[in-house]
Amino acid sequence: MEIVIVICLLIVIVLLLQDKIVIHKRSKQKPKKEKVNPHLPDIMGQPKPVRSLSVPNTANESQIAEPEINPDNLDIEYDENENVSIQIPQEELDEVFSNMPDLEEEEEEWNRYGIFGGDNGFAKGVTYDELSSVGVLLQKENLEQAQKETAVAIVQKLQGTELFSLLE
Repeated sequence: MEIVIVICLLIVIVLLLQDKIVIHKRSKQKPKKEKVNPHLPDIMGQPKPVRSLSVPNTANESQIAEPEINPDNLDIEYDENENVSIQIPQEELDEVFSNMPDLEEEEEEWNRYGIFGGDNGFAKGVTYDELSSVGVLLQKENLEQAQKETAVAIVQKLQGTELFSLLE
């Protein structure tokens, strides 16, 4: 048994020596690189030599694929014969976007949709404090002239709003 242990130890020693010898031989095989600019100190390393770049190939076809238009996915309805992917040429952009919209035509369109110009829903700038002061003033029987004018001014601000129509 002792002989087997000694033989194994000798094999391990031989393998370690062989490994050390091979490492030393490999490290000696590395040639030293020639410095590009030997006058500069080697602080951060030497720059790599510049390789010539090949000329890029020009593309023959466009790689941008035009998406197919599915009429079922569109929000608006359009005629199937209509070309919806038409682009306006650069020369005509100023003409297209500089024209003022026809306001009369737009007003007629809004009227067809049933939207009227009434401003019942718009805020008139009346605060909660003003509303509460009007409520207090209207509950009093005898008002001074200044109090009447204040109440009238606030109620006139409310006139034409949804709140005023609800209070009537």
